Amino acid sequence: MREIPVDPAAIVAAVVMGEPVRSMFDGSQRADRDGVPQWEVEVTIAIAGAGASTERIKVAASAAPRLAIGQPVTVVGLKARSWEINGRHGVSFSAQDIRPVTAGPAAAPAAAKN
Repeated sequence: MREIPVDPAAIVAAVVMGEPVRSMFDGSQRADRDGVPQWEVEVTIAIAGAGASTERIKVAASAAPRLAIGQPVTVVGLKARSWEINGRHGVSFSAQDIRPVTAGPAAAPAAAKN
């Protein structure tokens, strides 16, 4: 399986489109190699000049990420993986973390001109 890192500088916006859900397989929650549970988060990702798409991104965490629908997020360590099983193929996405975008310090209001 080939891993393709995604350049975070190319992402213009990422917005949560659904509540985080357990990543399931055969009735059990999937875990990463270290045994940490995996979660899936639907995120719409916009890339300048390439449009936008909604993708399910897997992230390993001991508890479900605390994200709200419509919340802008930062996707850390996003990777795409191509896969093929029994003649079917596609691309799956995973990330090290999906974090809410934090607002920077508020800009000081401009001084009024007299």
